[in-house]
Amino acid sequence: SFYDQINGVATGSPLAPVLANRFMGHHEKLCLENFHGSTILFYRRYVDDTFCLFNSDRDATIFFDYINSRHPNINFTSYSYKVGLIKTLVNRAYKINSTWLGFHEDI
Repeated sequence: SFYDQINGVATGSPLAPVLANRFMGHHEKLCLENFHGSTILFYRRYVDDTFCLFNSDRDATIFFDYINSRHPNINFTSYSYKVGLIKTLVNRAYKINSTWLGFHEDI
């Protein structure tokens, strides 16, 4: 049997991460430019993890629904963290990063 791949690139292809990152960068740019909801306080993405800060849970839900409606093949999931866990995640990222400067440039 033969199968025709409609979306994406072949699994294991060396170009897959580059193309995915490029596509997501373009997709995010369009979404962030066209979003007319509340202000996004902070937005960063690293590979397949996105970190966003909003003034309220309601603002986050509105943005989450908006960004999930923009492309039929992209589905973001959402997790809410307590402040203590965020400190743990930041400390872990600081320990993983190779240099102090690199950590602060990423943030």
